[in-house]
Amino acid sequence: MKYLNKLIDIPDVEKKIQLKKSLSREKRVMKENLKPRKCLLCDRDTTSFCNSHTIPQLSLKNISDSGKLTQAGYLIGSDLSDKDKGVSNSGTIQIICRKCDSFYFQEYENEMNLTSYPSDKMLSQIALKNFLLELVRRREEKYHFKKSMSDNTIKKALYLRIPEISNKTLENTSQKIKDLHNSFDYDIEDFQNEILLHKTAIENNLKGAYQIIFHEVLPYKTPIAFQGSLTLIRDMYEYPVNDTSNHSKKNRIQKLHLAILPLKEKTMVLAFYHKRDWKYRSLKSQFNSSNRLKKLDFLNYLIFAYTENYYFSPTIKEKIRTNEKLVLLSQELFGKPNLGQYVGVDVQVLKNDLDELKESIAALKKTFGQTSSSVESLKSKWKGEAAIQFMNYFAQETQMYEQMIVELELLQEKFAQSQKDYATAKNELRRLVDDFRV
Repeated sequence: MKYLNKLIDIPDVEKKIQLKKSLSREKRVMKENLKPRKCLLCDRDTTSFCNSHTIPQLSLKNISDSGKLTQAGYLIGSDLSDKDKGVSNSGTIQIICRKCDSFYFQEYENEMNLTSYPSDKMLSQIALKNFLLELVRRREEKYHFKKSMSDNTIKKALYLRIPEISNKTLENTSQKIKDLHNSFDYDIEDFQNEILLHKTAIENNLKGAYQIIFHEVLPYKTPIAFQGSLTLIRDMYEYPVNDTSNHSKKNRIQKLHLAILPLKEKTMVLAFYHKRDWKYRSLKSQFNSSNRLKKLDFLNYLIFAYTENYYFSPTIKEKIRTNEKLVLLSQELFGKPNLGQYVGVDVQVLKNDLDELKESIAALKKTFGQTSSSVESLKSKWKGEAAIQFMNYFAQETQMYEQMIVELELLQEKFAQSQKDYATAKNELRRLVDDFRV
């Protein structure tokens, strides 16, 4: 199969080098600006932070080839992040000290423990590590957003593009930007609270705080490693879970924790949530009534559609990069090829939009029919030059409206087909697990 076009393709070698250098400089500046002074877990001053792996290092080593791993950027198709990385610097964060890294995660970062049923402490350790990553990412996103999406910058851009833009539109836009800025702070506060919650659970060896949706030790080693928390928008049967369009402080986003951890000859697969995150109760019920392959299928789908913190064995590079559907799914990342930011192409939304379009066309045809009937009745009552001119004008307008209705109906047909195609493709993508497992 032919290689797909890259999502970010920079054919000019010199431009690619310069852009990589520029991005590297910006990254260094950002890290320096966001560098903490204290360990986030023990609150002690430190100048040297641990390279803490967000996926257990043992799992990364188990799928590495000569100490190298293929990162998500290769599958996504990014010309800027498709190089293999070493195990030591793959999926790491610098926010805690070495002592805390050893203390808080020692139980789950153990191959023998990963082959057994997970304890409450292991679950709290996985959740803690996931939220540390979430916090780091959200702080970085806030940094970039603040730098590029200031209120004044957006207003100037709108004025340049639309000189006649109204003050009301500008104010509405300004308010939306403020809401987005605030949402970063709300999320950061939520993640800090989550970190405290799971840290306390570890320290006090608390039990019964988590609900396991799925756990299985597969009798083979998968060529992919993943660990993270997911913001599910819809569950297995397309029912809503989280509303990511609501940026209010009251709307706390609830997370599902997922881990695919390759061992020497096996793989631990785990999905769970904290009991207070009640939005996942329906998903748990759905899993309880589903067969094993359907569960694995859905979890596999979630990795590529919702995340980018996964790593492959370099031995399967050819296989994954030539799988068109897998590449497209990874580029979707919450609906659009935007390297990880959720936008959401939703089959149900498409269906709702289609229904609205149908209703609009029907209403237009009805109104036009009523207008035509009224004009027709005028012919016998209204005579003279003005009447003739009006009738000629209406006849011209009639042709235009009839053509418009025809075009709208064609659009409706295409829209309906697109909705079917997307739903079919989405279902196909969920069946990739059998093809992907090697």
